[in-house]
Amino acid sequence: MSRSFARNLVAAARCVDGDPGPAAAGRVLGLLREAAGADAAALLTANGQQLRVHETTGLLGRARGRQLRVGEHPRLGALLEAASPLVFAPDDPRPDPWDGFLLVDPQATVHACGGAALRGIDGRPRGVLTLDAASAQRFGPEIVGHLASFAALIELALDGDQPGLAPRRTPRARELIGESPAMMTLRRELELVAPSNLPVLIEGETGVGKELVAEAIHAASSRAAGPLVRLNCAALPESLAESELFGHRRGAFTGAVASYRGAFARADGGTLLLDEFGELEPRLQAKLLRVLQDGELAMLGEERTRRVDVRVIAASNQDLSQAVSAGRLRADLWYRVAGFRLRVPALRERERDILLFAEYFLDQASARLGLRAASLSPAAQRCVLEYAWPGNVRELEHRVARACLRVAARSVLPAVVEPADLELDEATPTRPDLTSNEELPAEGLAAAVDDLRRAMIERAVALSDGNWAEAARRLQIDRSNLHRMARRLFS
Repeated sequence: MSRSFARNLVAAARCVDGDPGPAAAGRVLGLLREAAGADAAALLTANGQQLRVHETTGLLGRARGRQLRVGEHPRLGALLEAASPLVFAPDDPRPDPWDGFLLVDPQATVHACGGAALRGIDGRPRGVLTLDAASAQRFGPEIVGHLASFAALIELALDGDQPGLAPRRTPRARELIGESPAMMTLRRELELVAPSNLPVLIEGETGVGKELVAEAIHAASSRAAGPLVRLNCAALPESLAESELFGHRRGAFTGAVASYRGAFARADGGTLLLDEFGELEPRLQAKLLRVLQDGELAMLGEERTRRVDVRVIAASNQDLSQAVSAGRLRADLWYRVAGFRLRVPALRERERDILLFAEYFLDQASARLGLRAASLSPAAQRCVLEYAWPGNVRELEHRVARACLRVAARSVLPAVVEPADLELDEATPTRPDLTSNEELPAEGLAAAVDDLRRAMIERAVALSDGNWAEAARRLQIDRSNLHRMARRLFS
């Protein structure tokens, strides 16, 4: 790997590590173009058979926001279907979508073009990365590997379905990994409740895989052929929350220029996952309760009710019984959604599973980057086992993926992940000593979680110079929900 590619790859990894999201994806795109010496690069996100131009560098401004039909652009179609990055021959007869769009020369025809499909965690294409130049000899054979590395970083940046990007389609149920007693218990309970029509409450810390459990319940139920619709209650804008849940008719409020099917209507015949259920605002709780009790809803701007057949799965990282005691959640609504409670154990409670997860994520990241037989060194394995993993499975996945990028940048075989690649501070106390006689904090888990929320909000507001909209973006929640959470935590 050339020095410029290695340097820019490390810089790109830091971008994604520091603040993942669409903005980071744009910065990674610029670093790729710079390292490759390309005239232009573009990031397009998929929505069915259309691709939307999401980020560009080196293209005319009118390229931004374009909607391209895959069937009309054979090069983009080829990239979407390919299992690995492609570089098109200079004499390839298929037209390039950026002919006439190069900023360096708007009249130029693209003669060097390469790209890669961007895939979601379910393996489905979620977009395309393209790299273009007017000169036919601009890209050498090594560009394929470089495209794979930068595409993997952009996938990490886009992970989590940030607003404005193409939504993931309902995937096949991903595998529940683990052989620990806690996971075996979870599997047994899941197999028990999945075939029923009971509402389910999935509880567990952030990053443990609650969405994965919801997918498994849906896949093992009689509703598996129906839709699985996901809605994050913390990300619902206060002004649009009712519409997002129940839908609206055209003209129901200012700006309602077309009718909209809410989450319940879209989930009819299937399953609705309400994530971060504890953040649902009080004014919506009564209406949601009526839908759960009667199976009927009325769209905003419409008097008549319509029946819906939806199984509700709620997920929360809070102790909702305490939210009921504090008056933030209706007791009758809690009893309704908690028909069957499942607790997903934290990663630190599943020591036997940690290396299984690490090796699974290592295999995935290695395949994306074209690394053969990547492995964890014995020292790295010890670090992984000793670390407390406060971010649970999600943190482990991202650390392993970033470590693989660093290994790829070294271009040394065999590809071995060392402790430094994981960036786990070995000097920091990691796993708590569970044999210690020291008492747990008297405040309890829920209060400790609220303390962490306060600290994160204070830090986000400080980093944003008091700009609450920017703080909400950093915390990846809606601004109105941030205000509501702050009123609760700081009052």
